[in-house]
This record gives sequence, structure tokens and C-alpha cells, in this order.
Amino acid sequence: MVQDNQENFSKCGCEPCPSYNACMRGGSQKLFCGKDKSSCEVPMNGCICMNCLVHMENNLQSGYYCKKGKEE
Repeated sequence: MVQDNQENFSKCGCEPCPSYNACMRGGSQKLFCGKDKSSCEVPMNGCICMNCLVHMENNLQSGYYCKKGKEE
């Protein structure tokens, strides 16, 4: 399980994702794999979770955490 902490928040790779949008940016929302899904509408424009350092360090298996929530 991904720890919701400042270290992971800093490493998070959500912002360059094609599905990351102005609503998420305005609410400083990211680290969905360790928190929960976004409260914003999420367009399915592509997912780069698998390229994220947090994803790799925690051996996560999925993606689109912004849409479906954290991996348990």
C-alpha cells in the first residue's frame, strides 16, 4: 500500500499525465494511488501511472487511480 506522505507526494508523477486536468491541478490533487480517486471528472485521455516512481517503488499493478481510487 502506498503511504500518503510528503515524500511520495513530491515523487508523484500525476501532473504530466494526459488525464490530469485543471480541476485536479486547482485542488492540488495527486498521489491518487495512495489517497483515493479524484473528486473531479476524469477524462480517460491516457494513463502514465506505470512510468511513475511511486508506482514502481511500490510494485503497483494497475493505473487510472485518479478514476478508480487507490490500490489496496
